[in-house]
Amino acid sequence: MAKQKTLGDVNSMRAREIKKRRVAAGMNQRELADAVGVSQPTVCRWEQGLQPIPPYAAKLITIVTAEIPAKSA
Repeated sequence: MAKQKTLGDVNSMRAREIKKRRVAAGMNQRELADAVGVSQPTVCRWEQGLQPIPPYAAKLITIVTAEIPAKSA
């Protein structure tokens, strides 16, 4: 199976940052999607660098992941 193309290094870096923030906040993709107002598959595509992350969503993710303390295990 051929690997899907990403949208380039800049978006991939942003994608890694979003996943890093989500994991650090102790959130799964569904929880982040609900907080930002998108679907879980959209968050998945962002994290894989397959879909551009709109500026409004990047700002919301920054706010949401900064305000939610990491869940304790």
